[in-house]
Amino acid sequence: MSDCGSSKSSLTTTTGIIIIGALTALNTGLFIHLYRKYKNIGNVILRMEMEKKREIASLKASLSSIRRSLKAIQASSTVSDSEYQDAVEQTWEENRSIESKSFDRFVEAETRNQLPENNCSTVRMANKSPSFERLDKLYEDGLSDELYGELVKLNKEVGDQNGVQILWRLSRVCYQLASSFDDQSAKRKEYMDEGYKHAGIAYEKEPEEFDVINGMLLVRGVERIFLERQRRLNRAISSKN
Repeated sequence: MSDCGSSKSSLTTTTGIIIIGALTALNTGLFIHLYRKYKNIGNVILRMEMEKKREIASLKASLSSIRRSLKAIQASSTVSDSEYQDAVEQTWEENRSIESKSFDRFVEAETRNQLPENNCSTVRMANKSPSFERLDKLYEDGLSDELYGELVKLNKEVGDQNGVQILWRLSRVCYQLASSFDDQSAKRKEYMDEGYKHAGIAYEKEPEEFDVINGMLLVRGVERIFLERQRRLNRAISSKN
């Protein structure tokens, strides 16, 4: 009987050891699985943060590149026709797909808490204006005269409180109008000077605005080309005389 009891005790002990070992192995496996899972999640989050930082760095680099190009054009004395064409293609032609928003929303954002109480009529007049989407469509369709008239009117209605969204568009259409005149036309130079003025004001107000930087890049290039062509024409006339 004692041998039988001893055998049962040994069996119970062995079974307990096996169960404890199995539970230990199970816990260890579960721990390893959870560790690997959460480690992978941490790696994913880390990669996302790194990608976000790279995107921000890329945007900053692009902005710096545009600024350097702008300074280079400001410092240069001449710009070739091919360089001008590249500038045009990289600005208005490639970057016209901007996010459109209604002029009502623009006025509300730009003039809230800025205009005095007795100047509410100005805001009401501006709120009746068309959306930028329609104005941009006029530019794309080449309806320069109609677009110019509307932008000049909007610029006067809003006054000193206007933002850059009107100014850079006004500068753009001025250069579109100037391109329809010959180099010797006084009207061409008049539109170019006006476009340059509007672009300069917009740049002073919002030097970080991407469309404004593009606008300044273009007007600087056009101005240099105009002056260079004037010099070439004057030299040609002088040589004939």
